[in-house]
Amino acid sequence: GMGGAKIYQPATGWQLFDLEVPQLNCWRALWSPDGSSILTLHGHEFVIIWDAVNGQEIHRIEDLPWLTTVDWSPSGELFLVSAGSIVYLFDPLTGLMVDKLSGTFSWSFTIVFSQDGEHIAAVGQDNTINIFDLTEASLRILVPICHFLTNPAWSPDGQQVAFGSNCPPDYPMKIWDSRTGEHLIDLEVINPKIYSRIQWSPSGDRILTRSYPGQPWVWDAQSFEDLFPLPNPGEVHLGNSSAWSPDGSRITLAYENGTVVIYDSSDGKAILTFFGQKEGEITSAPWSPDGTRIVSSSSAGEALIWDAATGEVLLDLLPEDFELEVPDSAWTKDGERVILLSEDGFIHIFDAHTGEKISHFFTRAASSYANISLSPAGDRIIIGGYDNVATVWDIATGVEIITYDVGGLVIPAYSPDGTQ
Repeated sequence: GMGGAKIYQPATGWQLFDLEVPQLNCWRALWSPDGSSILTLHGHEFVIIWDAVNGQEIHRIEDLPWLTTVDWSPSGELFLVSAGSIVYLFDPLTGLMVDKLSGTFSWSFTIVFSQDGEHIAAVGQDNTINIFDLTEASLRILVPICHFLTNPAWSPDGQQVAFGSNCPPDYPMKIWDSRTGEHLIDLEVINPKIYSRIQWSPSGDRILTRSYPGQPWVWDAQSFEDLFPLPNPGEVHLGNSSAWSPDGSRITLAYENGTVVIYDSSDGKAILTFFGQKEGEITSAPWSPDGTRIVSSSSAGEALIWDAATGEVLLDLLPEDFELEVPDSAWTKDGERVILLSEDGFIHIFDAHTGEKISHFFTRAASSYANISLSPAGDRIIIGGYDNVATVWDIATGVEIITYDVGGLVIPAYSPDGTQ
C-alpha cells in the first residue's frame, strides 16, 4: 500500500519493520528464496533490496524508466526488474546490473523466472509473450544511433570495454564498465570523419586511439586525459594496423603508403620506419610475444616477418603469385607460429622461424574486411567478417567448435580471461 511494505511476526502479529518510501505505493514485496532479503517495488520509480533481519536498505535501483515488476530467480542469485520493453537482471549482493534483455512487448506487469532459473517469461500488455533463454543471454550495451561501431577492445583487467564509433558529429571512442554496461566516458578524437579505434597498453595505464582520417593519440587510462599525439605522416590503414609492443614501450602504426613506423610510447618520437612491403596497403602489424619481431600483412597478398630493432626482413611467408588480401594476422602465444587470414576465408599457419606452412583450413569468413582474435590460452581463434557469423576454431586441428549467429559485420575480441 501507500508508504511501504510492513513485516510482521507471525506468532504474535507484532509489526517488526515498515519498509517505507514516503509518498509512493509499494506494488510488490518479495522474500528472497533464502529469506535473508526482501525485494520491493515502489511506484514506478524505485526497486529496493532490504535486509530481512534488521529492515535496513541494502541496495536501491533507480533511474530506470517506468518500472513495472520484479522477481527473484529460484536460486536467489539474481533478481529481475522490468522497465518498458526491457528486462534488467541484477546481482543482489552488489546491486549491479549483470544483463539487459530486449523484448518485443510494449510493457508488462507479468515477468517471472522459470523453476530451473534458465528462462524468463514476459507477458506483454499487447498480448505478446517473450521467453528469454538465460543460458544464451549476454550483456547488451545500448549506444546512440549511429552507422556502426568499430573494434571492440578490452582493458587488460577485463573491467572495461571500449568501442570506436561512427557516430557523428564527434565520432567518439566509447568506454563502458564491462560488468554493468555503465557508460563511463567518451574520448573525443581529433579531426575525425569515419572509423575510430582504441587499444589499451599491456599494463592498462595508457590508451592509444586513432581515427580515419585523424590524429593518433595517447591517453591516460585512469584520468582519461590526453597525453600527446603521435606524428601523422600519412593516413593509418583502417584494419588492425596499430599495436602496442608486449612491454608497452613502443607502438606500431601502419600507413596506407605501405610503411610501418615504430614510435617510443613515452614521448611519441619515431624510432624506426619499415619500408619492406613491396606493394599494397599494410592491413595488420602485430608484435611477436617477445617483442623482437613483427609480422606485417598487406592488401596485395604479402606477409613478412621482420626484425623490430633493425627493420630487416627475416621471412616472406606467401608465394609471389599469392594476390589475395590478407586482412589480419596474429602470433601464437608461444611465438612459434604465425596465423594469417586471407580474404578467401582460409586460415594459414606458418612456422615463425623457418617460414614453412604447417597447416591451413577453410573458415567461411570470406571478406577483405575480416578479423581474428586469439584466445588467451592460445588454443582457439575466433573469426568474424561480413558473413554475419562469428566462428571459433581449434588451431591445432582446424575443427570448428562454436558458431555465433550475430548478423551484419562481426568484429570479435576475446576478454583477457577468455570467458567472454
